[in-house]
Amino acid sequence: MRARLAAAIAALAANDRAYLAGLALLTACSWGRWLATGSLKVDDNYPPAAIATLLLLLLVVGWTLLVGSFSGMLADAFDDRRVAALPAARVRRLAFVGLAVASLMLPMLSNDLFQLFSWGSLAARGKDVFTTASAFPESEWHPYVSARWVETLCHYGPLSLVAAMPSALAHGNPWVAIVLVRVCWLVPLVAVMLVSFRLLPSMRAFHTMLWLNPLWLLEGPGQLHCDLVGLTLVSAGVVLGLRGRKVAAVLLYALAVVSKYTFVFVGPWFLLFDPSSVRRRAGRALLMVTAIGACGAAFYAPFWLGLRTITAPIQDILAEKPGGTLVEVVGDLAALGSSPSPPVVAAVSLTLKLVTAVVGARVLYVMLKRNGPEVVALGTGALIVVAVTLGAPKFEPWYLLPALPFFGLSCTPPWRRWLAAAVGLSVLPTFANVLPSSSPIVPVWGVLSTGANVAWFLAMFRARYLSSFADASAPAE
Repeated sequence: MRARLAAAIAALAANDRAYLAGLALLTACSWGRWLATGSLKVDDNYPPAAIATLLLLLLVVGWTLLVGSFSGMLADAFDDRRVAALPAARVRRLAFVGLAVASLMLPMLSNDLFQLFSWGSLAARGKDVFTTASAFPESEWHPYVSARWVETLCHYGPLSLVAAMPSALAHGNPWVAIVLVRVCWLVPLVAVMLVSFRLLPSMRAFHTMLWLNPLWLLEGPGQLHCDLVGLTLVSAGVVLGLRGRKVAAVLLYALAVVSKYTFVFVGPWFLLFDPSSVRRRAGRALLMVTAIGACGAAFYAPFWLGLRTITAPIQDILAEKPGGTLVEVVGDLAALGSSPSPPVVAAVSLTLKLVTAVVGARVLYVMLKRNGPEVVALGTGALIVVAVTLGAPKFEPWYLLPALPFFGLSCTPPWRRWLAAAVGLSVLPTFANVLPSSSPIVPVWGVLSTGANVAWFLAMFRARYLSSFADASAPAE
């Protein structure tokens, strides 16, 4: 196995080797953090200041190599004249080598994995995790979770909870738990990747945008956010939908929604991806609602304690403090004044929600008016981005993952430029999680990285949400 991996790496182009070097450096940093702290816990467990600063620098170098290489590949993938520069075989080889490297990564930037392990192991023992957090201290993973998160309800769907249950078999051994969950999640992922390359062999842009995306590799196979489960299902649904398996595609979409509620935003593509009459669209909409209801009923059944099983987590999410968004930035600035809860913060939040609603309505109108496959795919990606960057009070980099398959199907030059930079910027605030809170770098890094992200959320606004769709909705020649 090692010899085959070495041979595959030797066959790669220089840009590909830079890409893998960056990914390998990120993976090495995750192991370096563990060696420096002696524990896989992320929150409240930091290396000494000098080592932590070195890890931050190495993370930036590795991420720069990875994102820079990916940007070049993305340009080649969307240019039919550059097939020789990025042949499909090269994309396929690099995708699987990259997955192998990312799969060696340890928890480094987020404690979410151990929180999910806690919910999964408690649910496996029949404990309620959707309406109360009272059982959280009984989890064997409780010591790995920061005190500020132990009273949080399970914010994921029941399918993600079931997918995390193998952690209960580890009996408190984090290494065994990570291996068990990673195998359970990556086996279906590899199968979907193989199917996508086989059924869509010429779609270099789709495979590059999705399987080679640094954000996907870091937050999915690398840090094991449960969005990996949903994105695997959505990607399989897209592939099968493009091959005419519409019922199977809708079922996979429904399973993704049951894994995490935010995957409901990919619904417009599954409704509109092929030209249909109004009657057929209505029939498919009914099928989608029925599939979500059936999957929800099946997976919620073991945990059901009434309607609060669904509403309590949603209320818990809405009660969270804004983070990583313009609302948070305005709130921090307002906190410097005399009033702790200034009306301007609420006004900014309301304004952003109105902007999101207006932009979303316009994008949907264009999608329904033209209903071409490229317009529908681009529109779905745009709807997801505007929802998570402007409409949501909280932003995390993995919130962008559901948009990747659809930008892989259609992505105008302005969107490609914006997305490549967004991938690079979105993760930077989380790099501070390798630093102890007492480090003087933390506040400076937080202000600069979060500020850059928020500014980029608004960047190229006209080109992305207005001009791109005006061109896409122009009458066909």
